[in-house]
Amino acid sequence: DNEIIYSELYKIIEKEVKEIENILRTIYNFIDGRIGVLSVAKLYKHKNITPHLDTGNRMAIGCRIHIPLDTNEKVIFNCGNTSMIYQ
Repeated sequence: DNEIIYSELYKIIEKEVKEIENILRTIYNFIDGRIGVLSVAKLYKHKNITPHLDTGNRMAIGCRIHIPLDTNEKVIFNCGNTSMIYQ
């Protein structure tokens, strides 16, 4: 049995997560897709996420999508050889 355990944070943002799932289902043509793992990170002013490599079984069976919820024009998101500026 794979029991799903929801955190208190998830319960607060569940409606928004469902909306994001619906959008991703449309964009990526998911049939029964849903968010399996959700991470929320809060970065404080003048802080950053250091370069890293995501590994593990989850990377082989799904896709990883980063969605900024609140940002500013100075943020640069780097992934591999691609850089994006959120506007």
